[in-house]
Amino acid sequence: MQTPRRRILVGAVVLVLVTALATYSLTAFALTGQPIPFGRGLRAPTAPRPGAPDGAAQGLDLDKLKLIYGELKANYVDAEKLDDRKLLDGAIDGMVKVLDDPYTVYMDRDKYQSLMSHFEEKFSGIGVRVEMDKDGHVTVVAPIKGTPGERAGLVAGDVIVSVDDRDVSGLSLDEVVKLIRGPKGTTVKLTVARSGSQETLVFSIVRADITQPTVEARMLEPGIGYVRIMEFNERVGEHVRDQVKQLQKQGMRGLVLDLRQDPGGLLSEAVNVAKLFVPRGPIVSVVSRTGKKQTYESDSRGFNLPLVVLVDGFSASASEIVAGAIQDRATGVLIGSKTFGKGSVQSLVTLPDGGGLKLTTAKYLTPSGRSINGVGITPDVTVEPPGAKDAHPVDLDAPGNPQLQKAVEVLKAKLQ
Repeated sequence: MQTPRRRILVGAVVLVLVTALATYSLTAFALTGQPIPFGRGLRAPTAPRPGAPDGAAQGLDLDKLKLIYGELKANYVDAEKLDDRKLLDGAIDGMVKVLDDPYTVYMDRDKYQSLMSHFEEKFSGIGVRVEMDKDGHVTVVAPIKGTPGERAGLVAGDVIVSVDDRDVSGLSLDEVVKLIRGPKGTTVKLTVARSGSQETLVFSIVRADITQPTVEARMLEPGIGYVRIMEFNERVGEHVRDQVKQLQKQGMRGLVLDLRQDPGGLLSEAVNVAKLFVPRGPIVSVVSRTGKKQTYESDSRGFNLPLVVLVDGFSASASEIVAGAIQDRATGVLIGSKTFGKGSVQSLVTLPDGGGLKLTTAKYLTPSGRSINGVGITPDVTVEPPGAKDAHPVDLDAPGNPQLQKAVEVLKAKLQ
């Protein structure tokens, strides 16, 4: 029997995940990842869900699958390759892949456990956020300050070529993250390619306990506050609210909300953050495959100060929900480059054998009824990032970042 928490997690559309750009996944972390244990509360149904057709009703010949399995077991020449678990996993994986949906993924026990580890707030690793870019390269977004990765000299834009001399080309983001993480005190060897360097660079880094920050805040200059959300994890709405209050105590009269390189997270937290900046009314609508629509609304007074929201090509999913709500409700100015364009909702199902299924269960619309899936959100003021226009993440804290400079310029004009 499911606990109340499990029922809530299953019943509420719990997450808006991203799959690393092409998979832009849950931004994985080589630290790593989104620290929300929502998946642990999900349980696979023991019987078909209402409305889920059984195979016979659809004329699906499951005997065919059994026949092929029997033939393989009885006659395949390399009997040592006939591992029952791998055969079953391969069959399931094939079913999922034929959907051609990068966000619907079957995971065996090891992969699912790796995914769940992304949701731990504390972990052992090197403290470097990584993402898979549009070219399929696992790329450093930024090292967390004060971590082994930063001290070793890894920087935004570094492309990971190998981990402990294992070539990572062709591996998924989660697989690379799993290689990078490990017990505290152990050493991992990373080989990276860096823009401007003719040769690859090699780093030997001792893993440590890492606490992953999800919200950063500071005063950029007198009167102008800055809040950056790295991921929409559990309690992010609460953390943002607290940071905004602290900035107001420091004399903030306008705010830069930075959603760049934020791949998403929990739908519930996207709604909680949007409530801080959007007054009473719609935030996002979630539409099921049957067309049933559930609209999440703000019950607050919104934000009474000038607001600028920074976005880029790595802003996806939950961050796009917040940006879309602010843009459609005209409560702030969006600055930066077009967002990633992930307008679908995923849910997690934990399978009895410890594996899992992440599947797309709905799509969402912004308050004006826009679907941004595959399209993205065009900012009110376009300012491309330095370098290759979102081909690779850039250091958001680098001096002279043109997007941040423009945000401050716009806020100053509003405050005059």
